[in-house]
Amino acid sequence: MVEKKEEKIHNEESSLSKEERKSEELLKDSVRFEDFIKEEEEKGEKPQGDISPKMVSLDEYQRLENQLKETKELLLRVAADFDNFKKRAAREKEETIKFSNEALLRDMLETADNLELTLAHSKVASVNLEEVIRGFEITVKGFMELLKRYGVTPLDIKEEFDPNFHEAIGVVESEEIPAGRIVRVERKGYMLKDRLLRPALVVVSKGKAKAEETQGDSGKEEESSKQEEGHRCIAEPDPDKQGDK
Repeated sequence: MVEKKEEKIHNEESSLSKEERKSEELLKDSVRFEDFIKEEEEKGEKPQGDISPKMVSLDEYQRLENQLKETKELLLRVAADFDNFKKRAAREKEETIKFSNEALLRDMLETADNLELTLAHSKVASVNLEEVIRGFEITVKGFMELLKRYGVTPLDIKEEFDPNFHEAIGVVESEEIPAGRIVRVERKGYMLKDRLLRPALVVVSKGKAKAEETQGDSGKEEESSKQEEGHRCIAEPDPDKQGDK
């Protein structure tokens, strides 16, 4: 009975000693961690995350190292793929710009063929002038339809001059057309869908001549006529005086 009690006391003392050793180890780890934090703060660098490398197990460290390695390899592959994509996109862009007008030029070949045929037909000795004119009209009509198919349409000319769509190449006086109105169109303008492709060249009216200028011109004409009459009188001799002589 006494031996059992002594054995029980011995077991309790050994268990207490184990717990004390474990507490001491935890305390030491805590002290090491606090020392690590202080060292990092003194260096001006904060530890990454809430866990210190000294507190990570070997298996966890190996797992994180493998994960980092896989992430680096993935980033390298993504960077290589992106570099290839940039090169391919630049090459496709260059080819697109180089051959962007291919469809338009292919359709324009038909207009060129019609012009050549009409020109060759006009050189024939027995050609009818009306047939040549008709051929050119058909060619021009087909060419305008081609432009319309690609979004190019003639500019709608309004009476009022608009510097956004018109370019004035001359100004004339007009008794019938008010100032600022278009007198005639020297060259058509064209729109590419909603954008101005080429402005129209127009001649603009500056209205009637001023009344003062008109009166001044009439006064000059009257003065010149009086001077002519005076010169005429001096040059022509008086018939009565010639008879007295």
